[in-house]
Amino acid sequence: MPSDSAFQNQPRKKGVAGFLGRFLGALGRPSLRTINKRLNQVAFSGRLLILGLWGLGRGSLGRRRLMRRLILFQVYVIFRASFVLLCLMGLMMGVLWSALWFGVLANVGGASALTSLLVSVHLQEISTILTTVAVVMTYSGPMTLELALMKSSGEFDTLQLMGIPPEHILAWPRLLGLVLAFPGLVLLMSLTTFLGAYWGIVRAIDLPLYEFVSDVAVAIEPFKILMLAIKCLLISLAMGFFCLFHAWQTPDGDMRQAPAISRRAMGEGFIFSTLAGVLITILYG
Repeated sequence: MPSDSAFQNQPRKKGVAGFLGRFLGALGRPSLRTINKRLNQVAFSGRLLILGLWGLGRGSLGRRRLMRRLILFQVYVIFRASFVLLCLMGLMMGVLWSALWFGVLANVGGASALTSLLVSVHLQEISTILTTVAVVMTYSGPMTLELALMKSSGEFDTLQLMGIPPEHILAWPRLLGLVLAFPGLVLLMSLTTFLGAYWGIVRAIDLPLYEFVSDVAVAIEPFKILMLAIKCLLISLAMGFFCLFHAWQTPDGDMRQAPAISRRAMGEGFIFSTLAGVLITILYG
């Protein structure tokens, strides 16, 4: 049988046929890799769903209690990791909003116009993107690195030998914790932004706090809250899923690849989370 070097040493075909073959090969290889990766993601999501539903619905009472505790612990970890960064980002964004727009909008509604702009633009669009950035930096990236190191060091195999699926005890608490925590993080980001904007408005005019809160309440509509909730759900699912998927793809026994896998998961999680938010905006905006 001919060796691989024999095929490599063969002369390359010239002309249109050779160029067409090389062009199609260059296009086909990345496409096949992408298709293979998407199939692996579908398989992983199916396994994650089956094991998660089995654990939540048919697992023992002690295991369900453990799951609830792990989920609540992950919610606490997420808030603890991103609380300070979100507050600082929100306050700075609020001050920036008031500094840039209050003078422009003073003649067409003043504080009411600014609060309407904050609700319609910042709360609906910018707050979710900034919260995604903060969560990816403070939680999703370190979480992916932690799981990748556990996978490469053989801790997943230890759980399987004990009869515990790693997806059930490691993936689901982190995914559900992120889904539960993300709307609260967006709300925290928005509240601090409104506080920063109010501080900027008070520096320009003497506006009572209750009037500012009333303007914000009038600008918030039930449909906007529903779209924001759907956006938070899709963003948190996308961010958590892609980080978990990359962590599970870490090869056993090779801990050196964990940082690179974590960076790749952070980038892909942020991109698909942002695309999910943009899609909801296009469909219902």
